[in-house]
This record gives sequence, C-alpha cells and structure tokens, in this order.
Amino acid sequence: MFGSFGAPRRLLWFLLGALSIVAVAGVAMGAPATNHVAASMAATKTVSDIPAASAAQGVSAQFMGTVDMANVPQETAGQAATKTQAMPYLHAQGDAAFAAMKAAANQGANAVSPAALSGTPAGTAPVSTGKADLATPSTRLSFSGMADSGTICKFFGSGCQPSDMGLGADSAGILQAVNTSLAVYSSTSGAIKPGFPKDAQAFFGVPNPSPSGCNSGNGAFLSDPRVSFDQNDHRFFITYLEVEGYFGINSCTPVSKIWIAVSASSNPAGSYFIYQIDPRLGNPNIALDFDMLGYNQQGVFFSGDMFNAAGTALVSNVVISLAKAPMESGAGTSGFAFTGLTANGQILQDIQPIQSQNRTGGPSTEYFLNSFAGGGNSVVLWSFANPLGQQGAGPHLTGVVIGTAAYSVPPNADNAGACTNCIDTNDSRISSQPVYRNGRIYAALPTGINNGTTTVSGIYWFILRPALDQGSGSCTLCVSLTSSSRLEEHNYYFFGSRGFAYFPSMGVDDEGNFELIFNFSGNGFAPSVAYALHRVTNNPGLIPGSGIFLRASTTPTFDSRWGDYSAATWRSDNNTIWMAGQFSGANSDWATQIGEVATSITSTLTSEG
Repeated sequence: MFGSFGAPRRLLWFLLGALSIVAVAGVAMGAPATNHVAASMAATKTVSDIPAASAAQGVSAQFMGTVDMANVPQETAGQAATKTQAMPYLHAQGDAAFAAMKAAANQGANAVSPAALSGTPAGTAPVSTGKADLATPSTRLSFSGMADSGTICKFFGSGCQPSDMGLGADSAGILQAVNTSLAVYSSTSGAIKPGFPKDAQAFFGVPNPSPSGCNSGNGAFLSDPRVSFDQNDHRFFITYLEVEGYFGINSCTPVSKIWIAVSASSNPAGSYFIYQIDPRLGNPNIALDFDMLGYNQQGVFFSGDMFNAAGTALVSNVVISLAKAPMESGAGTSGFAFTGLTANGQILQDIQPIQSQNRTGGPSTEYFLNSFAGGGNSVVLWSFANPLGQQGAGPHLTGVVIGTAAYSVPPNADNAGACTNCIDTNDSRISSQPVYRNGRIYAALPTGINNGTTTVSGIYWFILRPALDQGSGSCTLCVSLTSSSRLEEHNYYFFGSRGFAYFPSMGVDDEGNFELIFNFSGNGFAPSVAYALHRVTNNPGLIPGSGIFLRASTTPTFDSRWGDYSAATWRSDNNTIWMAGQFSGANSDWATQIGEVATSITSTLTSEG
C-alpha cells in the first residue's frame, strides 16, 4: 500500500495532522503533557512573543587568513589518564535543579508511554555487527575514528569527556572533528590520511589566551566542534567554540568566539579560509555555550546559548546569518543576528539551524528548530527569512509552535554490569543537527520512556512539514511561517528490559530514507554505537527491527559524561549515509567509530523545494 512516499501516504498523514493540529494564532503553547496521544499533542500556534526578541542587528565576521592543512603539524600521540576530566555542561535550570530533575527521571518521573503511538520495543539490543537485520543494511565501510588522549583533547593535559562529534563526507575524504582535533580519512578504505590528526588550535591559528599562564599551559579552550559539507557548493564548513575567562574554565582575559573554517575546494585535507565572530554582540557580561551550525543556498547560520559569566544562568540566545558566497572565496562577509528568542514563557536553548541538503533548490528561508530541555509536547520551528537583508528590507524572523507527542527528560543509562543510571544522557534537547530534504525537516531527541518493564532513555523522532506564505509587499524573500506547518510523521524508538538509547542523529538520503544513529547501553552492553533504518516504503511511523551495532562494547567505561551529540551526514555523489558515534574502548575510555551505509532506491520522491 505504501510502495512510495506518494499520494496514499501523504493523504494519511494529512488526515492525521488535521485531527491533531489546530491553528490558533497569537496564543502561547500551554497544553499539559499526558500519555494520551490526542491530548498530549499541543496545537500549532504562531509564536506570540517574537516582538520580545531583539531587533535584527548587523554582524560581520573577521577574516583571519588562509591555512593549508598540509602546513599544520600532525599531532603527536598522547595518553589518557585513568580518569579523564569532564567538560563543563551548562543547564538553563542551574546545576542543583538539573540534578534533581535527573534524579527524578531515574526514578521514572514523567516517562512517556509508547502506547500513545502504538510503540513497541525494538528488542532488547541491536544485533551484532556483521549479522543480518532484514530491516537495516550492514555498513559498506566501518572503521575506527579518533579516540580520547592527551592530544586529541589537550586542554586538561590527559584527555576529557565527552567527545562531541562533527562529520562531513565527500568522495575526496571523510572529515571528523572531536574535542580539539581534526582528522581526514579515505572514503574508500577508511585509512587516515597522512599527517593527521591535526590540532584545532593550530589549524585555526587561535592565539593562546592571556595573560601567560592563566590557563595552566594547555592552550586555548576549544570545544563543541561542528562539521557540514555543502553538497551543492562542494565545500566543508567547520566551527569550534572558544571560551576563556567564563564559566570557571580559567582565569584568562574573557573571550567568547566562534571560529569558522570554509574549505577552498571539496578537498577536506586542502586549504581553508578562516573567520571568527564574537556572538556577545557587545555585551561582555555574557558568553556563548554550545555553538551550532547550519546552511542553505544563501548563507551559513550559527546559534548558541548565552549564559551569564559564571555559567549559572541562561540569560539569552543568539541566531546569526552570514553570507555564504564571500566565505567560499576568502572575502569579507556580513549578516544579521537576533537574540532573546522565547516560547511558552521560556528562554530557549539549543535553537538548531537546519542543514539544507536538497540536491537543487531548497527552502527560501533558513529554518531553526528547538525542543524544550525539561520535556514537553511541542517543538518550535523558526524561519530566518531574507537573512542577507536584500530587496530593500531587513531580515524577517517568524516562528510556530508545533504539537508533538509527549517527551521528557531521559534517565541516565546503564554501563554494562558496572553501574546503573550512571551514563549521562543529558536532557530532552535536540543536540544533533536537523536536516531539510524535499520539503521536510528531520530531527530526533532523547526522552524518558516506560517500556513496560522499567523506565529507560529512548528516542522520539519526527518529520515536520513547514508552510510559508508568499512574503510581504515588495519583499518576496520576507516569507513567514504559517500555522499550516505541521507534524507529518513521528514515533518512539526504544528497547525492552534495561536497554537505553540516547544521543540520536539522523541522516537522510535522496528519497527520504533515514538512518537513525544512537548510543546504546544496558542489557550487558557498555556504551556502544548503533543505527536503524526507516524507509519511505515502511508504514508511517515505523522503524522496523532492532537495528545493528556500528560498534558494540562490553567493556564498562570510566567516563560518565557522554555525547554530547553523535553525527550523521549525507554523501551526495553516491547517495549514502555516513555516521559517527562514540563507544567504550578497550581501555575503558571513549573511542569513536565511523561508518557508511547505502540504501537501495526503492521509490521515487519528487523534489518539493
């Protein structure tokens, strides 16, 4: 019946959406979360408090020069200590409130019921690497990426936790970024390229913080790497966050910057144009945490969470546009920024820019997407239209709150037989980069879920269909989101017994098949990496099977911080999905695995722009 993503399937989801979504303009979302699907889905509403956000501010990025990867020295091998130091993790609620929220989640508080979406466990664990899962294909290629050490994450001198994860893929090579390091691998063999890995500080040319000695001699504090490959322009984009003198990290002169690298070609091991931007926009009392990266035809987009100097309170947020074409030639670039985005009475965290991965065309705006860190029954979709201020008008920001099934703060995960609820799964934010393909937005987040036996961390994945008007007056680029934007497809993906799935990411191919990559632990497994496939020919909302381990581990880790995000990306020249995540290595510290999966062409999906 569902042999293609065509009229029958679209009609079904249109009817489901019409039953569950009601447009109510200018009203803040406030429906209570329950475990009944009809009651738990909030209405789609235009965000009424956008006027409280800042007026658009002009911004520019400073061009820092050109660097050739070949001229950046290779890192020397380093050893991790028997216990690595955790990177700072900032919460809007503050440390004490977040700890209480997680303790409650570990006891099953607010866990959602999968019965609301007829969800059933995907088994007790993914199947072993190399074994057949009829629903999910085996990898075409799988190999080890970077692993923790005193050089791969150099700031503390002996490694750190977690890894974070950036990944970009093209036939010329696979680019991975973790912590303070970059590496390029062969796309055919997985072998690391000569001269890698490289130190991110040396690559970007980041100066040591001042005054001398303020950082215990371990260089600049760089974190939260992001990588994107623009399949139309054939360029790699890399971002790193630098923070000095804030959040108790060190006693250096305060710095808050996003460092940006744009490849001069499709070669990830070649030359790059380097830029930096200060997201504080003139306010020295705040600093950015958790930088995020997206792109479309017009621009490159960034966002982040703005905390007070101590890192104890979320005070704002920022979304930024920069013109993309000048950055691809090493020229000066500028754009605009909005700050102070709120919805449902909350200052929002992790407002993710979307990666637009259409082969041709794409959205006439840049979409941003966020969930609610403390759980909820909706997400907020944003449109940053006319991001370069063309047609004699400024940028135009609109938003809609779209009702979803309920989701909640996930409990911490088990660590093989070593301990229970001891691997941090963070909260219910969307931590990995969402994807736009053929008129749809794909995203996933972790949630607490009652699997019928106990409460575990599972995954809530969903597909949105944004709707835009035609612009206003003479500015056809000044489009606005409308309340016709809707949830198209969604469900929970989770495991039985004490099986925990967390830190999901989604990679989407040409026809809309997607791979869901995630961490898995429990039921005898230490933190591992797994993935599962949803084809457009599957019944709506169904990811069949239990998935496959990309890399399984039964060695308990001594790390407690995990994530903070995995990575998945589309490779356009052969229509495959590349993915990367971390697992517990033989030394009980984190290591990473990278893999490529191909999905056969099973249906025809026409581009919808």
